[in-house]
Amino acid sequence: HMNKMHWLTVHLAECDPDTLSALIFRSGHSMEVLNNEVKKLTAYAKANTLPAITKNDVDLVASPTIECDAFALSTAITDKSREKAFVALKDMISRRIEPGAVLATLARSFGELVTVSLLLDEGMDAKDIENLLAWNQYKIKICISSAKKWGTQKLSGATSRLRELDARSKSGGIAGYKAIEMFVCEYI
Repeated sequence: HMNKMHWLTVHLAECDPDTLSALIFRSGHSMEVLNNEVKKLTAYAKANTLPAITKNDVDLVASPTIECDAFALSTAITDKSREKAFVALKDMISRRIEPGAVLATLARSFGELVTVSLLLDEGMDAKDIENLLAWNQYKIKICISSAKKWGTQKLSGATSRLRELDARSKSGGIAGYKAIEMFVCEYI
């Protein structure tokens, strides 16, 4: 991450570390992709005679990745926010992200939360869970807080429903965006 930040500061003259972090978050970690995004941002800055690139410029010009989309949707789930989930989903739909990729993001997020919830039910604390799953402290803290909001029963129901939707989509059944929107309405 620091090597990328150094490379970006050399190639994208005037911008602060927060702007660089925003670019990496939005456009991913591939140096090839970042190189192209830096060229776009530099051309944008020159065309508009901007003294420096800002976070707003990154949001306006840089192309987002599925990584960025997945983070927005996962955050909506951990926050248990239907509104945030629909905003993330609308953005993914507008950019034609495959429904299968959206389902995978949902399944991963709910899977992590149900795992943490079941471990809490077994009497484990944050340190036990961190050691067992080898996740960082921050992620464990967020997952524990979220798992407590959701409860094991609701999380288990959501993961079962996602497995059904995934199986249906793979067997030619209806599972596109409509099914995902219905899932969000029912479970988030």
